[in-house]
Amino acid sequence: MATYFLDALGDMCPIPALKAEKKLKELKKGDVLVVESDHSCAMTSIPNYFKRRNYEITIAEVVEGIWQIKIAIGR
Repeated sequence: MATYFLDALGDMCPIPALKAEKKLKELKKGDVLVVESDHSCAMTSIPNYFKRRNYEITIAEVVEGIWQIKIAIGR
């Protein structure tokens, strides 16, 4: 189990979700992908997209206006 970080700072939707989808194809069960974004739209688009695909999602605002979306691959 490993944690990977994806820098999506400055990217507008749907780019963060597309980058996350591409990276998730490289990961294994138990891995976590942390997407860092400053685009508030991503706080709804990414969780909605990946929850429908049975990923576990958590969101935290780590600095004002910057969020980390953790996407856990089924264990």
